[in-house]
Amino acid sequence: MKQTIAAVYRRTADRHIGLGFAADLATRLGVTNLTIFLKLQHSLTALVGDAETVQAKQQDRVLADVTAVTRFHGSIELAYELTPGTLVVDRHLALTRDDLDCISPQLETSLLARGNGPLLIPFGDGWSAVHAASVALSMAKMLDLPVIFYHTSYRDARIESEDTQDHMCEGAVRTQRRLLELAAEFGVEHKLVTEMAADVFEGILQCAMREGARLIVIPRSKKTTVGCYAERALKDSPIPTLALAARDWRPL
Repeated sequence: MKQTIAAVYRRTADRHIGLGFAADLATRLGVTNLTIFLKLQHSLTALVGDAETVQAKQQDRVLADVTAVTRFHGSIELAYELTPGTLVVDRHLALTRDDLDCISPQLETSLLARGNGPLLIPFGDGWSAVHAASVALSMAKMLDLPVIFYHTSYRDARIESEDTQDHMCEGAVRTQRRLLELAAEFGVEHKLVTEMAADVFEGILQCAMREGARLIVIPRSKKTTVGCYAERALKDSPIPTLALAARDWRPL
């Protein structure tokens, strides 16, 4: 898994959360470069001097602060724009940018702050979860963590069975089959949880809490924005959440 890990530098009292989570994740994934995204404060040029001087002083201050906060052993690089393929750790960007792969760390300063636990991958009847699973399984493989595939199905009134599998639509069954195949291909320990929850997001959250999940990996949807499961997880889940950029999902 070749990955660029980035955090957004903010001059706030809680900046250690995002910075610490990003540095911890980079270390665990064997990433030796940590990218810190920041913006040049052009308004200060009149007070300090030309833009290059302001930028140099800002960079020195940020590098010193990030080094002190994270104690990251690799190299720290500063950037003024985010490139495709970057995994960004930042709650604000996770909530406002659906074109980026973002982790909202919530209040956790590291991925395994509460001990080892699985990565949770919710799935429905589309292929977006298959792509989310490929990301999560790659990460889980490197972290030596298990994954949980979670699905909640609506009850089909025509079926008397209490087994959720009997109520799943054809698309969900197809997606489930592919997820299990992927887990076997990656050689990652996995568990399947299916149920008929009253609310899909509440079902996801309760499963995550019950199973001690350390990260929820969920794709964004181009069709649904406000009120989608990814948005609800980013806003309301106490568990760190990786929301993948919205895109046109195709079979994998």
